Amino acid sequence: MKFRTFKEEFDAKQSDIKYAEEVWGASFPKEYKDFLLKFNGGIIFPDFPKIKIDSEWQLWPINRIFSIGDLILQKEGKMNYPCLPPQGEYNQIKYDVDFEKLITFAEAERGLYYLNLDSNDFSQIYFACYSDWDGFVRVETNSFNEFINSLKSYSGQKSIKYPSGEGNKVYKKWLFESETAPNLGLKRFSEVYDYYKTNLEDGSAYRSVIQHYTNYPPNFLEFLIKKGEDIEGLLISAKKIEMIKPLIENHGLDFNKPYNGIFPIQVLTGIDEITYKSDFELIHKLLENNIEIDWNVKLDTSKMNNWDKKTPLERLANLHKYYYQSKEKKEKWWKEIDYKPKESEKYIQSVLIDKLINI
Repeated sequence: MKFRTFKEEFDAKQSDIKYAEEVWGASFPKEYKDFLLKFNGGIIFPDFPKIKIDSEWQLWPINRIFSIGDLILQKEGKMNYPCLPPQGEYNQIKYDVDFEKLITFAEAERGLYYLNLDSNDFSQIYFACYSDWDGFVRVETNSFNEFINSLKSYSGQKSIKYPSGEGNKVYKKWLFESETAPNLGLKRFSEVYDYYKTNLEDGSAYRSVIQHYTNYPPNFLEFLIKKGEDIEGLLISAKKIEMIKPLIENHGLDFNKPYNGIFPIQVLTGIDEITYKSDFELIHKLLENNIEIDWNVKLDTSKMNNWDKKTPLERLANLHKYYYQSKEKKEKWWKEIDYKPKESEKYIQSVLIDKLINI
């Protein structure tokens, strides 16, 4: 085997493989099991599969090969990232593939690689990409070793790209987000986190792990707090009342205390074309939940760079005006095209904010 891997997790054990096979209801190909026991996934170099496929397109380089823990969560947590087309899609019929039997074993720069556990097509490898590509196609091998040994350098790259900062696996939220089994997602995250803290953390990340997960499900935040992650400054990035309340009520953070010279309310009262709606509605929820807000805090203008230097209350008045102007335009447009907005798309009428700015 002429390749190198960058390790992202603790070693896989025979018992892990056995449990994964039980979860999937099928045995894994021996070559694949041997790879997992030796490397347990990771980032691989070379990363560009040079092997025939049932398409005129080229395959995409591999970003990472998934671990045994990822494979278990794929099935138990009914993860969304396998991104398979619905049963009945043209190529699914062409190849007569049961998508329920496909393990997603690797993430590509675009798309995903799959391995079939179905006894009628055992160990066959497939690839799917629907972003300016050919969809779901068969790779012309049912040998995992042949596939791995076909890897070549892409664009002249001569060495493995070691992930740093937020390139590390622990920052990849989509690998842990299970709508049906959030506790299993957290367990998977904890395994990756423990390896990261023990072996990989280098201080180069723009945001700490807990800052990255501030607006994620509350159980992730509580887990990271129990692990001793620094919570100072989290109110600057927190965008959900479900996160803000416990940080204030259970962990003693002060909503009216600045972090690096910036107050949380300054962030929420800025007019951002992308976040203005959620910011305004979060302020409404803060008032609704009796979160104490000092609207006359003295701003440290030396820390504000290009921020406008109005008081928070003046900034709120501007945000209020922008929100309701956008509300009027959007609702008029919805009516013209006979569109029924989703609950999350609808605008609110905030009597609490109206009163605060004397409207």
